Amino acid sequence: MEKVDFYCELFKAVYERVSRVCPEGARDVALKIVEEIAKDLRSERGSHPKAKVEAKEEEAVELATKKQREALHKFGIKDIPENLSKQEASEILDKLVGFSKDGDSESIAKFVEELNAKWKKSQ
Repeated sequence: MEKVDFYCELFKAVYERVSRVCPEGARDVALKIVEEIAKDLRSERGSHPKAKVEAKEEEAVELATKKQREALHKFGIKDIPENLSKQEASEILDKLVGFSKDGDSESIAKFVEELNAKWKKSQ
């Protein structure tokens, strides 16, 4: 999810900058620029000496713990994927706990419903 956020922010910044110079077609130009940046980032990563080590480290993702899974169930999440990472579970729980601290039961219910629908489809 962090990559998606990164690319969204990147597109937003590029779009704003391009639209000042060239309002007509700014969206298409910004999209092409972001595509080129993404290609550059991928090629830099592949050619960097540490890239293979980092790729292997990413493959060894820690799975969500039993306690994390139990906590997710307590919030009403049903079909938790077997491959849910510890990091992803932590981020989801942080969001849910934040809603809980704010007393925002509507946001909790909506978020849980979205996850349940998403994960039910993926199984």
